Amino acid sequence: MSTRDQSGEPLVGEVRFRVPLPIVIPIVGLAVIAAVAIGISQVLLALPHQAATAVAVGVAANVMGVFAYVALRRKVGGASLFELGAILLYPIVIGVAVAALNIGEHEAPAEEAPAGGGGGGLSITAENIAFNTAELAVPAEKEFELTFENPDSVEHNVSVYPDQAAGVEKADALFTGDIINGGESITYPMGPFKPGEYFFQCDVHPNMNGALVAE
Repeated sequence: MSTRDQSGEPLVGEVRFRVPLPIVIPIVGLAVIAAVAIGISQVLLALPHQAATAVAVGVAANVMGVFAYVALRRKVGGASLFELGAILLYPIVIGVAVAALNIGEHEAPAEEAPAGGGGGGLSITAENIAFNTAELAVPAEKEFELTFENPDSVEHNVSVYPDQAAGVEKADALFTGDIINGGESITYPMGPFKPGEYFFQCDVHPNMNGALVAE
């Protein structure tokens, strides 16, 4: 009985120390690969497009070169491993430095004011028998200019009426814009309008209309 226990001891020890290795090694390897991939991706995302491409290509080329060197050498010493590690890391270090210094980044251009907004240069466009906006915000009690562009293939204009009923009748117009041909543009001098809401339309195609708000 004791002989069986003693003969079993080496087997128990072997199972205890050798069985976990096939499980632990892949898990550790995957964790290291995931950590490296995430780290490199964060560096690339922090870089401008051109710099990110250059760093990614540099890292890939270095990885290929280092592994080719290791595969062709029968023995690689500790000093050589340190040098190879430095070769692998230097594109990433350069990328981190570029990201930290914001090299290659430029300020985004200022957004243009939306069509029909503000009190200075107002604009509206007619295309495919429709205006590009259903509401024009204009300054109250002030004269202003409205640039009207017509890339359409038919004639259009912009007229302003007290309300929709007046627009339907084309009566009591507060402003009547000249009709322009397709492919033309014009700048209308308008105003001043008292604060309130008015109605604008194309007199050639009254279904093209909207609200003009003076405030």
